[in-house]
Amino acid sequence: MGNNEITFSSSLKEAHRIGIPEAYPTYYISGYDTDTKLLILSNILMNLDLKLEYISIKGIENIDIKNVIFAKNDNMRSKLVESGVRNDDKLSSEAVLKLVDEDNTLYSINKKTKELNI
Repeated sequence: MGNNEITFSSSLKEAHRIGIPEAYPTYYISGYDTDTKLLILSNILMNLDLKLEYISIKGIENIDIKNVIFAKNDNMRSKLVESGVRNDDKLSSEAVLKLVDEDNTLYSINKKTKELNI
């Protein structure tokens, strides 16, 4: 989206053309896939026994091209970031679009490259 200033829908079609997302990316776009992985990691690393219903799931299906253009004009990039915070026996997590500048490690991550910070 950010490189060509195209809509989310057009960007998703282009991503399909070059083989990046799954054939049916609903779980990824909605944040469900990432939240499920975060739940598994949280249960293992934090010795929890949380269930998916404890997680607040947010995705990127409502992304607006104006935000992407704004970021690009300020030499920033939009990145889908999954984050989780533990409060007692609850895990609050969300997959949201965040703006990062060139000093952020996520700035240079593109296409199929992934990163995990614990």
